[in-house]
Amino acid sequence: SLTNLTRADGLLAALTVALKSSPFDFQGAQILSSPDEEAFNWVAVNYVLENFFKYDWRGQLVPSGKGMAGVLSVGRTSAQLTFKVEEGNQAPKGGVRLQLYGKTHNVYTHHCPCHGTDQLRSSLLSVLIQV
Repeated sequence: SLTNLTRADGLLAALTVALKSSPFDFQGAQILSSPDEEAFNWVAVNYVLENFFKYDWRGQLVPSGKGMAGVLSVGRTSAQLTFKVEEGNQAPKGGVRLQLYGKTHNVYTHHCPCHGTDQLRSSLLSVLIQV
């Protein structure tokens, strides 16, 4: 809604002012779209799992040779499953193309409305009431 958009813009402006006056090398902030947010989650998980590269015994960065992990994000009202679309396969509409560490990754997020924690809680309560 317009009210939430106005509040979000105000919060982002206040955050920008605070971070610009901090000792951090702040270069800007923005509110991410859902596909971009989920792509960032996918990158973070695969980075931590060393799926892009790893350090060898000499401390040198080398390709890991591992596959990429998919990421399941569960929110209040929906769940999102983010995964890499393999080369040669057509990425569904709405995917994000990432260029990371010299490779292209086409990442797609499938949204599952009504599969969030609120729905899980309602389903669980329904089962408990019937017992």
